[in-house]
Amino acid sequence: MDNQYHDAPADVLAAIQRWVQYRDYPGSFVCRLLCNDLIGTYRAADEASLAALPTILRYLHNEVPTNCYGSEAKFSAWGSGAPPATDNDHLILKASPRTRRVLQSYLDAAHDVGEAKGERVAK
Repeated sequence: MDNQYHDAPADVLAAIQRWVQYRDYPGSFVCRLLCNDLIGTYRAADEASLAALPTILRYLHNEVPTNCYGSEAKFSAWGSGAPPATDNDHLILKASPRTRRVLQSYLDAAHDVGEAKGERVAK
């Protein structure tokens, strides 16, 4: 079970987690995915993301709160709200140990960059 999401690109899972945890807007592929725009998702996907789409969708379904994705309205509402008070680090716990290290490193770097720019970063 630990390897459940290992074939999904780490940067995609990290972008999803940053969306859930910090409401940081992701790139076009993840935005289209979270808005439930199939054609837009396909057009914005790189080869690795497209190949891993079933795994990414399983991750969304199993690990991500449904109030932050699924339609453009939900996506917009989540993005305009305040960051949640809860800790959502559990979203990466089902990834392989290697993927977890990459995700955490990626999240830490993105978080640090946000702080360096003086952007709002919730903890």
